[in-house]
This record gives sequence, C-alpha cells and structure tokens, in this order.
Amino acid sequence: MASFAERLKELRELRGLTQEQLAAAIGVARATIGGYEAPSKHREPEFDIVMRLAAFFGVSTDYLLGKSDDPRPEAGAPFPLPPYVSELSPEMQAFLRREAEAGWPRLRILYDADLRGLSIDEIEKTLRFLYDLKKRDVGDKKE
Repeated sequence: MASFAERLKELRELRGLTQEQLAAAIGVARATIGGYEAPSKHREPEFDIVMRLAAFFGVSTDYLLGKSDDPRPEAGAPFPLPPYVSELSPEMQAFLRREAEAGWPRLRILYDADLRGLSIDEIEKTLRFLYDLKKRDVGDKKE
C-alpha cells in the first residue's frame, strides 16, 4: 500500500493543485504540505489535519494514511466539513452533512467528473440537479 506522503501527493496532483493551493484550501502553510509529501522528512500529520485533508479530497482517513486501498469514506463516519461550508445556504449545508454521513454517494459523481475534465460550471449545474432531485424525492415521500 502507498504511504501517506504518496497518497497525499497523488490526490493533490489528480486535482491539479499546487502545494500552496492545497495548503490554502485546508488552512495550513505550504511548507506543511511539503513536509507531509517528502518521505525523507517523515512528518506525521496531526489528526485534525488528516480529517481536513480527507474531507477535502472526499476519501477515508484510512485511505489517506495508507491503511486501506479503498478510498471511499466510511458510511456514518464523523466527517468535519471545511469552514467555508458555513458560507453556503442552510439547505446546502444540510445536504453536505447528509452526504458526508452517507459516504458521499452523490458527490462522488462530481469528484469523478472533475477528474474527467468537466468545467466548474458543469459540475455546479450537476450538483444543483442532484440537489433538486433529492428535494423532489423527499417531497414525494412526505405525500
């Protein structure tokens, strides 16, 4: 299995991010990411950083740490949402919490779409469509 350093670098590069961009996204210094990715330095991340990275990439902490080859987050596992989520509407915050608790079934599609080169606009419209479907499904169950 891959090491934490290898997994982190692979996930970052798959997203097309620099170390600086990833650091800014999770609220750490660029040198922190560089230290994690350098196997020779063997810098171990703190648990809250592992959780932030796993949340950012939509993978399980075990996958990120190299303890599993299955990247899917564990269903029902606690999953802290990044601070910027608080800027979204309450409905979207609730949607993201439900997704996190269920192991990201709908948002995994968007992550895969990003890797396939869809534009941000296409991804946002797809997310909006999935959210509308969910609202319709919930409404149908109430009737």
